[in-house]
Amino acid sequence: MIGLFLRGPQSPRISKMITRDLLSGLTVGRFMTPDPVTVPPDISLQRFVDDYLYRTHHRIYPVVKDGELVGCVTVRKLKNIPREEWAQRPVAEIAQAVKRPQRSLLTCRP
Repeated sequence: MIGLFLRGPQSPRISKMITRDLLSGLTVGRFMTPDPVTVPPDISLQRFVDDYLYRTHHRIYPVVKDGELVGCVTVRKLKNIPREEWAQRPVAEIAQAVKRPQRSLLTCRP
């Protein structure tokens, strides 16, 4: 019982050490898509499904306008919109805005 109590608080630290060891020597580029498929914000959800989702099968798509990342669209967000409305609604309506953390990294969460 005491062993379980003492081991519990150390689990996150051990997990972090294991993860660090597994990823040691690997670059960020190893996990990145060099040329991601991007989506314009003004196309319809139907066109997004037909021209992007069915052809490339990603979980998340960067939404780009005039070369700038403005958000991300996910399959999860699309599922919340009735299919009969897809032709009238633009991608921009369901795109999640990007968060701009320090060091000018851009992130979108699925």
